[in-house]
Amino acid sequence: MACDRAGLEIDPETAEVHWEYGEVGDPYGVYPLPDWPECVGRNYFARSPGRDVWVSFDDLPDAVRDALFEKHKSRLRFPAGLPGWES
Repeated sequence: MACDRAGLEIDPETAEVHWEYGEVGDPYGVYPLPDWPECVGRNYFARSPGRDVWVSFDDLPDAVRDALFEKHKSRLRFPAGLPGWES
């Protein structure tokens, strides 16, 4: 699978990160959803600069995921982006 290989190449020092709301059990949107999603929450993704493949944090090695959360916590942790909130 492309995300498996891409996940092993992600360097937490240079990676781009992104989050979006979606079905947490299927962050890539591969499976058809029921009429009403059952478990909506934040899905976190990372990719190497210049790459097309976004990899779910759930598919990254623990050390890489933890380093990404630490480096980008002001943009990733709830309620990131709200005025007056500090990390």
